Amino acid sequence: MAAYEAGKTFRVGWFADLEALGQNPVRLAELQASVGVNMVLLESHRFHTGGYRLSDEVWRASPLRDWRERPLLVRHRQMRHLSDEAFAVLPGILGGADDSDLHVALEAGRRLGVEMWGHAGLWSYGAIVYPELALRDLKGQPLPPEEEVWGDCFCPSKPHLNAWVVDSLREAAARYPTDGIELDHARYLPPASIPNLLACACPDCTRQAAAWGIDLPGLADTIITGWKRIQRQPAATVQGALDKARTPLEALDVLLGDSAASRWFHLRARFLSDPLAKMAKATREAAARPFRFGIDVFPPSVALLGGHTYGDLASLDFFMGGFGLIGWGNAGPDACREWTRALCRQWPALEERRVLRSLYRLFGYEGLSLPETTQGLDRPTGALLAQVQKREVERLAQTRPQGPALYPPVNLPSLDDEGVRMVCAAIVENGLDGVMLGGLERLSPERGRILTKVFGRA
Repeated sequence: MAAYEAGKTFRVGWFADLEALGQNPVRLAELQASVGVNMVLLESHRFHTGGYRLSDEVWRASPLRDWRERPLLVRHRQMRHLSDEAFAVLPGILGGADDSDLHVALEAGRRLGVEMWGHAGLWSYGAIVYPELALRDLKGQPLPPEEEVWGDCFCPSKPHLNAWVVDSLREAAARYPTDGIELDHARYLPPASIPNLLACACPDCTRQAAAWGIDLPGLADTIITGWKRIQRQPAATVQGALDKARTPLEALDVLLGDSAASRWFHLRARFLSDPLAKMAKATREAAARPFRFGIDVFPPSVALLGGHTYGDLASLDFFMGGFGLIGWGNAGPDACREWTRALCRQWPALEERRVLRSLYRLFGYEGLSLPETTQGLDRPTGALLAQVQKREVERLAQTRPQGPALYPPVNLPSLDDEGVRMVCAAIVENGLDGVMLGGLERLSPERGRILTKVFGRA
């Protein structure tokens, strides 16, 4: 076990390719010496976990054990660009993995005193393989196929699936001498996926809501009725709501009425936070040693819309963030772009530039140098990503939740040198607990000098 105390040591984390590290464990010593890496999050791009090998007993009990025979597996591989050898991207830890690279990586970390975390996924991705377990909209229908560009999401309220995920996490925590685990995909799809925002209202979610004293069908009817009413309103009314509101949620509440949007988004966030708290408790107990449990979260601008209420996740040990479609530099701008286009399609009299400006303000991006049209957001530059991520880091520090350590993500290949310096400096200057770096496998000397200089002030 590495001897790092939460809040005491600034963590320079590496989101590492497990197979690459297993084949070249010397790389960890090089990064420890050059940029101060003292924490590694291991992800196998073949198994989509920390490379754990699951026992036959736990695997036989999995509701996902027949994934190789599922008819939509081919489509899943195409969507996720997976090789024929790669496992499907599904919740929990699938059986049959080879854990030899994990053992090599853990031994390298032990020799160097580097904290080593495992990794597993949860709900957001892979549901196309099991459509019976996927999200349903407010009318109980599947999400439209065109939303696949943003991913495909399991319902988070399936008791048998969540129970088996817990069993797989408990076994991994007990069997391997890792310092913790990070759960990826512990969220809904990005808020740029508008139909996803109206899910899930399946029978399992309805039963769970009822157990909390919440009438989900009644809330769904309120939202559906409110939407029908909005569609009859002129474009000026919609623009007026955008102009007067302070946040996206406030604008939706004004348009839908009866605080329906607030009640809905807090409910769907609870569908995530409740099972996550139970998973964290059970996994720590199984580890029977100091063990940290955390997830990747959406950035502050879109957190609640993506299913994360930071305060309700306070029982977790840390937050980090994701890369790609959920990256902290693009999740908010993507939502601004897609929401603007959807509003302008519904109300052609709306003026795109004005709607986009309104949404920039509502999402917290006022004052940044962002494109004036949605087309300018189709291919975001490194400079755009850097300034947005810097703003997200500042907002995270301002609204810091009590409890979890905060390790914002920095995807090095997506930024230029100045962007790397700016974002990493913001993390240090705002007093956050560390950083999770992606792309250290190929680090230029100049990037190394930038990181060393910035993190030397932490």
